[in-house]
Amino acid sequence: MEKLLEKYKQAFENAGLKKERLVFDKNWKGIEKRTIKWIVVGDNPGVEEVNNKEYFSENGHTGKRIREYFKTNFEINKENILFLNKVPIHTAKTAQLAAFENLQIFVNQIFALLNGLVELNTKPEFNILIMGYGKNKLNKSFYKNLPENFYSNKRIFFTPHFSNSAYRKVEMKFIVKGDTGIDILKRVSDYTKGALNKNFNIKFL
Repeated sequence: MEKLLEKYKQAFENAGLKKERLVFDKNWKGIEKRTIKWIVVGDNPGVEEVNNKEYFSENGHTGKRIREYFKTNFEINKENILFLNKVPIHTAKTAQLAAFENLQIFVNQIFALLNGLVELNTKPEFNILIMGYGKNKLNKSFYKNLPENFYSNKRIFFTPHFSNSAYRKVEMKFIVKGDTGIDILKRVSDYTKGALNKNFNIKFL
């Protein structure tokens, strides 16, 4: 896993981007010593991620929400989560990534990383949660080109973004007393895939 992450990092470091725009999670180091149960994929690093060199930083609202969510619903802590982003390129707002002409090339790098991680997941050992379905260039580049088998993989879930309580608003529609966290997440994921199809016309959904 660590070798895949290092290869991904090097691809961006060799892409000619300004170093201050690239943010990689400091917690990737030594990841082989941790038991990863979930992989979470967000959009791109924000201000807190830049300051702390940590994806979904605990100092940010989204980082706090995602940690609380996994602790409450799955009884796991951040040590059991690998945090990724669709691209490691910092912008103040995700929509600003539209200025990058080579955005699709950059997005393709996360596909290579995720494919490699899925191939490692033979036992299986972890689930993947991919968040966000807003209409922007990043999400269009990501979801329109995400391999078809990712949409049908039962260990990969799609959700609204955890910022601004977007996830919670959708989750409330699907909570049934006595259901487990994974039961509810499956319903949220089905809802999200419908939204993705509506926003990006993904033919096989």
